[in-house]
Amino acid sequence: MKVSKLIKEFVLEVGLFGIMTASICMFWDHNILFVVLHIMTLIVFTSKLSESELIMFIIAFLFFPIGEIIIMSSGAWIYYVNPNFLGIPMWLPFSWRFLVILICRMGGTVEKLISSVKFSEDGSNI
Repeated sequence: MKVSKLIKEFVLEVGLFGIMTASICMFWDHNILFVVLHIMTLIVFTSKLSESELIMFIIAFLFFPIGEIIIMSSGAWIYYVNPNFLGIPMWLPFSWRFLVILICRMGGTVEKLISSVKFSEDGSNI
């Protein structure tokens, strides 16, 4: 894959991360965030999920929020002002799902970028 295409892919992924972060900052106390995150997830999933991404998708959607619910119910922290489901907001499972898949994809893109650029022993690009 061409380096320029990989760089564009990485910039898109960083942009999606930025949009999601900004959305959480702006809409954390509104359920509109649920819709925004769901739309962003659809954008990320325009290409077919690999088997490992599908597994991570399911784990993130199910288990990460369960961990949050357990921790929240133990009293370790209470930081959600607008909890909707067992002490956590409804958008939280979707944000975990989105982040895990995005991190997997960003890691794959960076790995491809690194492997596509070869250097000689003196550090010059071959």
